[in-house]
Amino acid sequence: RLPISDYQAIQYLRDRLIINGYPDGLFRPDGVVTRAEILKIAANGASIATNSFAAQAATFSDVVANHPLKQFINWAQTTGA
Repeated sequence: RLPISDYQAIQYLRDRLIINGYPDGLFRPDGVVTRAEILKIAANGASIATNSFAAQAATFSDVVANHPLKQFINWAQTTGA
């Protein structure tokens, strides 16, 4: 099997809704990946439903109520992931 390009790998993950880039439409492959972003990638990659954790209050004092990845942070904290 031939190795796939970085573009193909990213597109594969994007097509499966595992990653989606940033709200401004950029991907930023050389950017720092935060812990919350890793949680999102892990949950989406494992097809774990996290929507039910979105309405919960933030579990950490440094996570604001409208943090875009709060549901993944709450999921990990609640389940011990």
